[in-house]
Amino acid sequence: MKKEMENVTILKKTVRPDKAQMLKQVQGDSLIKNDEVEKTVRLEKDKILKQVQDDMVVRDDMVRVQGDMEVYGHCERMRSNPANYFARSADKNFSLFTSHLSRRAAFTLAEVLITLGIIGVVAAVTIPVMIANHKKQTLKTQLLKTYSELGQVGQLALADGVIISDVSTPWTRLKTIMKYFKGSKMIVTDADYKNMSATIEKIYPNTNGLKNIDGGQVPAYCDNGGVWQDNTGRYFMANDSGKTVCIDINGVKPPNKYGYDYFVFCYKENNRLVAEGTPDDICTNASALGTVTYTYNAIIDQSPDDEKKSYWKNYLK
Repeated sequence: MKKEMENVTILKKTVRPDKAQMLKQVQGDSLIKNDEVEKTVRLEKDKILKQVQDDMVVRDDMVRVQGDMEVYGHCERMRSNPANYFARSADKNFSLFTSHLSRRAAFTLAEVLITLGIIGVVAAVTIPVMIANHKKQTLKTQLLKTYSELGQVGQLALADGVIISDVSTPWTRLKTIMKYFKGSKMIVTDADYKNMSATIEKIYPNTNGLKNIDGGQVPAYCDNGGVWQDNTGRYFMANDSGKTVCIDINGVKPPNKYGYDYFVFCYKENNRLVAEGTPDDICTNASALGTVTYTYNAIIDQSPDDEKKSYWKNYLK
């Protein structure tokens, strides 16, 4: 029995090293196989990458050759028969500005010309309207500024104990008003209304004088107080009828029209400034003379035809 146990022990010692050796052998074989697989995969990747690169080089060479051939062909056809070449090119919608060597999209000459034509049409329609609206807005701003300054002049004169409407003559009344404007000067001293046509020609050179709001020729309503000018270039005139003051808010610049840049005001009790056309507060009989100014409507920006519409945007043409 003891001998049998010893044999078993010896057998175990013999078998155990064999298992360890077998495990080591298996692991070694696995490592070898893994290395071989990785090497094979690496080789395949390199092979595929090289093939792709070779294909790209060949394709680029083909594109360049094709492009060179196209350019050469165009040059030969242009040299041999220029008239026929350009006629055929136009039929095929070929553009010298389109690169046939580039794979990026480009606009043809026809497309560029069509686009420029559309832009030109839109500009031709919108730019004149924009300019006209800008001019009207400028005149509106100048009118409101003038209206505010005339109101301040009335208060300053009242503080000095002067009631403008009580000043006897238009010439003296205008002189009283103008002393409150900086840089003012009298440019026409003649206060005789009979000479007003010559005066208009003098202060509006190279023009047709003053016009009504509809463009018709009319005489100056303020025609017997001389003409003054301030440092901004505005013209100031006066009249004995209604004791009015007429102002061209941008001086000699066009359009020189009643209701556009030529407006009528008057001072009443306590130097209260009234715009011609104010409802229930008559300033002049200018409308009876055909010189409608719509000064009141211009100041409140309300069309005389439709109170819901703008005077400057909708009424003036």
